[in-house]
Amino acid sequence: MEERLVYLERNGPAGTIVLNQPRRHNALRLEMWEAIPPAIEELAADPSIRVIVLRGAGRDAFSAGADITEFEEKRSTPEKARTYMGRTHHAFDVLANCRKPTIAMIYGYCIGGGFELALCADVRVAAENSQFGITPARLGISLGWSDLRNLLWLTGPANAKEILLTAGRFSAARIREMGLVNRVVAVDEVEPEVARLADEMGSVSPDSVAWLKEATEIIIRDPGVLTVPDAEARTVELFGGRDYQEGVRAFLEKRKPRFAPR
Repeated sequence: MEERLVYLERNGPAGTIVLNQPRRHNALRLEMWEAIPPAIEELAADPSIRVIVLRGAGRDAFSAGADITEFEEKRSTPEKARTYMGRTHHAFDVLANCRKPTIAMIYGYCIGGGFELALCADVRVAAENSQFGITPARLGISLGWSDLRNLLWLTGPANAKEILLTAGRFSAARIREMGLVNRVVAVDEVEPEVARLADEMGSVSPDSVAWLKEATEIIIRDPGVLTVPDAEARTVELFGGRDYQEGVRAFLEKRKPRFAPR
């Protein structure tokens, strides 16, 4: 797999997207940003896949961020930067809006665009020796507007400003205090922990997950919204679905539900 910068693995109900440039700490080249959305869409369309995991190759890094060796060619002017940002934001949007549960599995460096990508997953599990940072201030540039907004939503203004205005490195423990990772475990426990979490996420109703993810994103993007068109109808419709029938039947029969794949 060394020659493929992004590739897929399937392991039962879990599909994994691997960022594969380990010699450069999985730094993200433009072609990798472009490959991420179709990889997510391929797994999301596979009925056998219940959960999508995103990780870097090896244990040294999730991703050290955008590959800076490309900047002189691909981000050297405002026009080129706008095109480049369009590719990165498309990857962020497709991951954030995926109908299936997503997990970022984090080892080692999780910096810059790599950290921003991980923040678009539903849940983040990190090795205790991981290091995090968002460092555009070291390069004289800025996060995109939507990226800033996402960081503020997740961690609040005080923590966001500490991350951005220091452009520093933060431990997994500190990042968990900020609410930006869900679980911090020993290095050897990362994959088993992700597998346990994926198993839990993969055992619940696909219909419920799809609507709960969509509804949560709507509320996050507009905290003042009281309702949206068809929200109540979408909720009520679940009571007529096959997942509801199976869930109730399984509860009454004191067994685990067996939801049909989508």
